[in-house]
Order: sequence, then structure tokens, then C-alpha cells
Amino acid sequence: MRTLWDRRAAARGHLGVVPTTWNQDRYDLETGEWWARLSKLLLAKQLPETSRLLDYGCGTGRFTRLLDEHFEAHGVDQSSEMLRLASGARYDQIGPGERIPAPDDYFDILWTCTVLQHVPDTQLKAVAAEIRRVLRPGATVLLCENTHEHPFRASGSGHMVFRRPEEYVVLFSGITVVDTFIAEDERHTILLGDLV
Repeated sequence: MRTLWDRRAAARGHLGVVPTTWNQDRYDLETGEWWARLSKLLLAKQLPETSRLLDYGCGTGRFTRLLDEHFEAHGVDQSSEMLRLASGARYDQIGPGERIPAPDDYFDILWTCTVLQHVPDTQLKAVAAEIRRVLRPGATVLLCENTHEHPFRASGSGHMVFRRPEEYVVLFSGITVVDTFIAEDERHTILLGDLV
């Protein structure tokens, strides 16, 4: 996967994190709309500004830098090219299956937006376990993933897995579906809650 996202960032810069049909205007519009939808749910929890937030799969940091205005945000991603374009918060590169550079029970909040859908089924449990390792007990979790019901499990390119919301609930006990919306003609689900 690292080569796909590195190639996209090298070819399209910060636009490498979005569909290739998007131009700068569409990126700005969609980023604003997604931020408004997702941040409203997270900020309504009125968590302290000193809360440490992990943006897992932060890409170029398009949400991380906005989250850093409200919390102590830390982004991790596997693409060195994406991270080269990131600014406004603290960032680290991790590879598939690598440890997140943080101690156990360190983060108060997890934010991950259209990232876990790119993790193959064979790696998802291990990735979720590593994320949970760095989250404190009772941490707030916000996930937004493509949960469109296709007649097939993975996309034609193989880089996206279409999972049911319940599959994410099993991985992060305590989260529930709080919203669904359509983007790029596919259903996306927002799950939010505190780890139990």
C-alpha cells in the first residue's frame, strides 16, 4: 500500500488523498463539508483541549491540522510522500504492522477517516489491536469509513475493503453508528463512542 499512496502524493500533491477526479475547488469544498460533519460530532463531546488525539492514517494532515486547533493532535501514516506535505501538528511515519510511536494508554481520542477501509482483512485485527494499545481506557473513538453494500468484498483495484459497520464495532467496543451519508455515490458511516 505504501507505494500506491506515495505515488498518488508524488503525482498530485495534497490532492493525492482524494479521488483523482477532484480538483482543488472540489477538495476545498469536500474537506469543509466533511470537517463540519465529523468535527461537530466530536466537539459536541466537549473534551479538554489538553486531550491527546491520534489521527490514524492522516495522509497529508488535512484534518490533523484542524484537529490540532482543538486538541494535541498527532498524525501517523505509512506514506512518507504524504507526510512530507503535512504541516500544523506532529507526524510520524509507520509501516503496515509497525508499532505506533507512543506508549500504552497514551491517547485520549482516536480519529480515523476513510483509512481502515484500505486495510486488508488479513491485517485489520492486528492494526486495530495496535491502535487500541495506544488508546487509554474509555478513550473517545470517531471512525468514518465507506460501508457501501457491494456484491463484492473488495474494490476492483483491491485497495478498498467494503465492511459493514458492525465489523468496526467489534474492533472498537463502545462505538455505535451516529450518522450515514453518501459521498461519491457510496454510503459512508460515522461511528462514535467511548471504548469499553
